[in-house]
Amino acid sequence: MTLLAGAVLVGVDNLRFSLAAGQLGLPRRRRHQLVAAFGLAEGLAPLAGVAATAPLATALGRLADPLAAAALLVAAALVLVPLVRGAGPALPDSRWAVVLLPPLLALDNVAAGAGLRAFDLPLVPAALVMGVVSASIAAAGLLAGSAARRILKGAGPLVAGLTLVAAAAVTLA
Repeated sequence: MTLLAGAVLVGVDNLRFSLAAGQLGLPRRRRHQLVAAFGLAEGLAPLAGVAATAPLATALGRLADPLAAAALLVAAALVLVPLVRGAGPALPDSRWAVVLLPPLLALDNVAAGAGLRAFDLPLVPAALVMGVVSASIAAAGLLAGSAARRILKGAGPLVAGLTLVAAAAVTLA
């Protein structure tokens, strides 16, 4: 039960991003790529934390929130700046969202992986649980964001950009 609660807690940052991304009308392929990338990154990160020395895992854990907030702000800029210029958001067509964002948001799992040793849990199944839970949370966020997009109609991208700014602020709080 502790593992499941921990997996949900470290997956919350995926939810914040996915709620915003769902409002952008991402193509189905991109949504599937995001869910898979979040699951893979969040599942591999604890294994990296176990393999890393305790000081390195702790240092990465301290960097996790500032790096995640910076990535969320860049994503917000990719949404909001084109909107101000009268164009559509750049994020839906951006591969960086799939390639870079999930690993940056998974850095907190590196520190969590270092803590897995203390619980004496089997490492690979625990990492698998963390990956599956994080992917599920990301999928739920994309679905909820997509539902919000239908309600918000044309304001979806603006709300998505502001949601990403708020997510960055919450990450740093």
